[in-house]
Amino acid sequence: VQASDEDIIFKPLASGPPKLMVLIPGGKVPNVNYTNTALAIQKATEMSLWIVVPAVFERLCIIQCSGKGACLVLHQAVEGAIAKAVKAGFPLVDKSRDVFIGGHSLGGTCGNYLMQGYPGVYAGLVIMGSYVDSKGPGSLVNYTAPVILIGAELDGGLAKPVNMALWWMQFEEVLVSKGRDTAIRNKSVVILPSIDHSDFCPGYAVPGDLPSELDSATALNTYIGPTVAAFLHLHSGMPTSVQQKAIAKLTNAIAQTRTLMTPIVRAFDLEVDGGIGIIEGGASSPWCITAQHRIGGLSATDDANLFIKNKYTNSSTGEGGFEHTRVGYKVSGSQLLLNTSGHNAYERDVEDTATTNAAKEIGCKLVSSGRIEQQLNISTGVTCGDVNKYAVEKMKDLLQSQVPKTLQRYETKGRGFCWKPDFSPPGDIGPLFIAETLELKENATCLSVASLTISTTISSKIFPGVHYCKLLSPAKVMDWIYTVSIVITYNAFVVQHEDARDNLKQLSLVIRDNS
Repeated sequence: VQASDEDIIFKPLASGPPKLMVLIPGGKVPNVNYTNTALAIQKATEMSLWIVVPAVFERLCIIQCSGKGACLVLHQAVEGAIAKAVKAGFPLVDKSRDVFIGGHSLGGTCGNYLMQGYPGVYAGLVIMGSYVDSKGPGSLVNYTAPVILIGAELDGGLAKPVNMALWWMQFEEVLVSKGRDTAIRNKSVVILPSIDHSDFCPGYAVPGDLPSELDSATALNTYIGPTVAAFLHLHSGMPTSVQQKAIAKLTNAIAQTRTLMTPIVRAFDLEVDGGIGIIEGGASSPWCITAQHRIGGLSATDDANLFIKNKYTNSSTGEGGFEHTRVGYKVSGSQLLLNTSGHNAYERDVEDTATTNAAKEIGCKLVSSGRIEQQLNISTGVTCGDVNKYAVEKMKDLLQSQVPKTLQRYETKGRGFCWKPDFSPPGDIGPLFIAETLELKENATCLSVASLTISTTISSKIFPGVHYCKLLSPAKVMDWIYTVSIVITYNAFVVQHEDARDNLKQLSLVIRDNS
C-alpha cells in the first residue's frame, strides 16, 4: 500500500436502510480521488449508505486479485475495510444483503473477480469504466449476482463504447429472454453521455483519456451519482415509490445508451451474420457480400443480376480454414451466381485485454470485376481501397441519421483517414495473402489504410478471375470515429497504449495502465 493511502470511510448523509458499498479504486489512482464520487453517490441515495474506499497494494488491486481463483488477498483487504466500517458504526447484519462491491476501471475488474471468487457473499456489483467477463459463467448473461455496468461515452481506454457494445448486446439478449424488469434490475448496461473515464475519479487525469465535455460537478451529480444510487435502491428493500423512480432513471439512461450504441451494433452486424465476431463465428460475412457488390462496380440495373453467397470461416488456416476456400461463379440465364468466402482477424485473448472488439481486418475472397465483365458483357472496376472508403462513408451516413453529435465531434476534433494504394503479397502467392494483413498505421493526423489484395485476370493460370481483399471493418471505423481518433495529443495516445501493453504483459491487467 502506498504510504499516503489508507482506507477511507464515508459515513452516511441520510437516514434509511443501512447499506455499505466498498469501492475498489482504479489502477494507480490514489483512493482519495474517489472522495467526490463517494459523496455524489451518497447525496443521490435515499438510504443510510456507507462507502469505504480501501487502500490496495501499490495502487494495483490486480496484484491482490489476478483472477477469480486468486483473490484471497483482496478479499481480506475488503473484509478488513468492512470491519473498520462496522467499528465506526455500520450496523452489519448480513453481507449478502447489506454490502455491495463497486469498482472503477481496474478496480471494476478486481470487483468482478472478487464476486466470482466469493459467490453469494455480497449483495451486488457496481462497475464503472470496466466490465465483466465477455463469455462463460462470468458473462453478463450468466452473472449470478445483480450487476450494473456504467461506461463513459468519451472513455479513451478499453471500456470505450465500441468495446462496451459486446456487453450492451448481452443486455439486449437478457431483455428479450428475461424481460424488462429483470434486465434493468440485474443486468443494466449504461453509457453516460459526454463524460470521460477520468470523471469517475475527479482530480486524477487518466493518461490517454478523452477530454470530458462536462464539468466534474455535473458529471458526478447529474449522471454518475444518480445512476449508481438507482441500482442500489433496487436491491436495498426500498419503498415501491423509490424503486419505481429508480427503474424510471435507469430506463431513461438505457434509452440514451441505445441511441448511442445502435450504430456500433449495426457496424458489428456487418462483420459476421448470426454471431459476435470476436466471441463466436457466424454463417457469413455481410461486409464481404457488400464488398463483392462494390468490386463489381455495376449499375443498379446490372447489379440486380448478381446473386452472392458467402461462407464465413472461423480459422484462417488448417482444414476448412479461409486459406483453403475457393470462389466460384455460375451463369443462370441473365443472372450471375457468385460464391465467396470471408474470415475476420481479431485481437483475441483469454483476459479481455484486446484494445478493440472490432475486427483488425475483414478478409474476403471475391470474384474479380474482370470475370463479371466477361459474364455480363459490361465494363467495371473497383479496388479494395474503394471498398474501405465506402465503409467510412456508410458509417458516417449511419451516424448522421442516428447520433449526429458523435459525427460532429469527430469532424471537429478527430483525426481523419489517409488512403494508400492497394498492395499485393510477393508473387501474388495465396498463403502470403493469408499471412499478411491490412495495413493500419496511426500518425499525428490520420489513420493510414492500405488493403492487401490479389487480383487475377480471367486468363491467369492460377485462380483466374479472383479478387481477394483484406478490408477495413465498419466496426473499426466506428471505433476510430467514436473515440480513438480524438485524443489530446498523438504522443499521449502512443505512450498510453505502449504503457498499457507493457503492463498487460507484466501483470495481466485487464483494463489499462494508470486508470
